[in-house]
Amino acid sequence: MSSRQIRRLKEMLNEEIDEEIRPRVIFNNKRPKFTFAQLESLCDSSSDTTSNDDSSENSDDSSENSDDSEYSSDYDRIRESRSAIYLDGLSKDDESSKDPSEDNQSSEHDSDWDKLLNEVTEVEMEPIDSSETVSNHFLCSPQHFFRISDMGKNKYAKSNGYSSRFWLCPTLNIKESKQLRLAASNLFEITCETIDNRDKFTLTLFQTYYPKQYYYIPTIGLYSNIEFYRYQELDYISSTALDSHDLELFRTLLHSNPYHLGILIRASLINTMMNSHEDSFKNLYTASKTLQTILPHRFNLYRTAPFSNLTVPNVYLPCLGDNVVVYRILILYMISLERKGQWKTALAICKLLLAMDLPNDSSHALLHVDLYLLNSFSPDSSLILFSQNHSPINPELPPLYLFLPNFSLTLSLQVYLNMGLKNQCNLEEIKNQLPGVLDLGCDLAALARTETPNTPYLLLIRSLLQFPLFVINMSQRVGKSGELRNSAKKDPFSYWSSPKAKDYENVYDQLTRCYVYKCGDLWSSNNSTFLAETAKLVVKLYEDEEVRDLINQFQCEYFEFRNGIKIPEEYTNISITEFDLNNYSLPMLLDFQS
Repeated sequence: MSSRQIRRLKEMLNEEIDEEIRPRVIFNNKRPKFTFAQLESLCDSSSDTTSNDDSSENSDDSSENSDDSEYSSDYDRIRESRSAIYLDGLSKDDESSKDPSEDNQSSEHDSDWDKLLNEVTEVEMEPIDSSETVSNHFLCSPQHFFRISDMGKNKYAKSNGYSSRFWLCPTLNIKESKQLRLAASNLFEITCETIDNRDKFTLTLFQTYYPKQYYYIPTIGLYSNIEFYRYQELDYISSTALDSHDLELFRTLLHSNPYHLGILIRASLINTMMNSHEDSFKNLYTASKTLQTILPHRFNLYRTAPFSNLTVPNVYLPCLGDNVVVYRILILYMISLERKGQWKTALAICKLLLAMDLPNDSSHALLHVDLYLLNSFSPDSSLILFSQNHSPINPELPPLYLFLPNFSLTLSLQVYLNMGLKNQCNLEEIKNQLPGVLDLGCDLAALARTETPNTPYLLLIRSLLQFPLFVINMSQRVGKSGELRNSAKKDPFSYWSSPKAKDYENVYDQLTRCYVYKCGDLWSSNNSTFLAETAKLVVKLYEDEEVRDLINQFQCEYFEFRNGIKIPEEYTNISITEFDLNNYSLPMLLDFQS
């Protein structure tokens, strides 16, 4: 018996014991398609056609005197049901004594639904306990974000909220979930352990295999012994098949074990290398549905868990041991969604990866989330708001837009796009505002909220001075304007194109290269004009001696400030291939060889 059935039986038992407790009434604010007044008119018209005037008068007299008469029309049944749900203390005798003709005097346009709402305004509703939900947390995406727009035939209403258990794959039905659970229960499981009032979830991959079992084969007429291997044996066989380039054996394993997570991950990587992205996505989606069926009920993005002095989603699954399999699935699933242009779903998966590994970021989700926030167009897609909400999680780090190039550069682009593509900057005004912007104590959050034509240019000027390698790498891309290439050859950018400045051990330079590789297409078309004009503006401002001294001083102070930041260890080993959509590779900590 499932936990849901047990919980339902307990509720039914409590209802039988507590007979005096008033049942909770939940009202829907949606208007009905038909009103009771319309039903009354239909019933009256039907009664006129079936009986004459004399018989109708006699029926009215007999209805008042007879007690055992049955209801002869649908309207009488509806009127009786309405009298049962009145909550203002009206007696049943008064309701039964009402004449139907009194209802006809009211306007047909007045909905009976409004009357019911007015009559129960004084009724004390039972409050719903929402202390266990964290639906407003910045890492909690609405459940309809997880639904892929082009998958599933059934409509999925946003108003369903957080009632469904299958929030990771909302299109999963109960029948399919039972089949997946039965197939996956012999391979792996996820257990829960409570540590300091915080649930810690662990994935366990079964190592042993079933003993030999005998099955009767009708075609042969004999009993045959079959060995049932479990997860790690199948994982080892599939790895050996790929190392020996035995694709036929791998296809056989995939066909006979369609819900093995490791085989599905390897199959998706192979399909990606063969440019079969649709098959790769199907493999990852099957793995995600299988993962959804084995998730415990307590593993819920919309329930709370204590973390330091904060409240975070109860999805703590650290990136250790066998848990890396879950991270591999979700990361590849997120990249496949990005390839399909499903920005909101990719954003929801990216936030889930962050919530699972707080305060760490083993999946490098922070290096992807800026692109999803920019393209999701959701009400809470502001990079400033996301950075401010993320700061309490790791208070030792400054705001993300101060040291991560992807947040700093994408922030200026987001402000530029929100204000329109026809912004015209004023050189003299920018020159006067530049000393305040090129200050380490400048409040960039307040500056980003200032809606002036110069705001995006000021933000991008500061970002280009913080990460000058961005101009050099963007100028080397095919199809870039000549203005940007000319600006890259002049001060203050020319130094960063020399061999002396190429430091491949510098973490921030590597992060800048990865950003150009991943988001270089964002700075194209009209956005390329914005970048070229800003770079040209920096070169022109650098010709002024006062501004030159100001820029040199700011860069020295900022580089010293940046070197003092204790950047997370996860960002010290980053490869550009992690951001290649055509041939994506997993982070080093999650790779199969690690």
